[in-house]
Order: sequence, then structure tokens, then C-alpha cells
Amino acid sequence: MHDGSTESTQAFAVGHPKKLETLRRADGAGREYHLRRYVRGGNLVTAAGIDTALWQVGQLYDPACDRQVQHQMEYNPAPPYSAEV
Repeated sequence: MHDGSTESTQAFAVGHPKKLETLRRADGAGREYHLRRYVRGGNLVTAAGIDTALWQVGQLYDPACDRQVQHQMEYNPAPPYSAEV
């Protein structure tokens, strides 16, 4: 997903970190890709796995609630996940 501009040099992707270089090589536009746990574009959110649910908890309640759910699940991703947007 990119920012919507046809002149954009930045792009954000949701996926496995090991595939980031493959994505960069496949992009003929030369954009700089950044891997994210979720990407929000207006009212559309793209996320992978449990991060989708955690993002929704953080949006519906607050980031503190999201961190509590992560703790209860014993979900300790690296880098740390944050529901803050």
C-alpha cells in the first residue's frame, strides 16, 4: 500500500520480514518499502494475524487495554507491538 500519490517514493507493506527484499526487488517504481504490523489507509486496515485483533482492541478501547491483552496472551513480539496510531 502506498500513500495514494503517483509520485510517492515511500510504500508500506504488511508481511513477513524475510520477504521485504523480494518486494523491493519486484517494485519497478523504486519506492522505499517499510514493513509494518498494520497499515491504515483511510477506513481500510491491512494487518497480518493476531495483530489485526490487537489493533482493533487498541482502537476500540485504548493502548493500555491492548498491552494488557498482549500480556494475558503471553504475546511478546519483537519489535514490540503498539496499538497507538
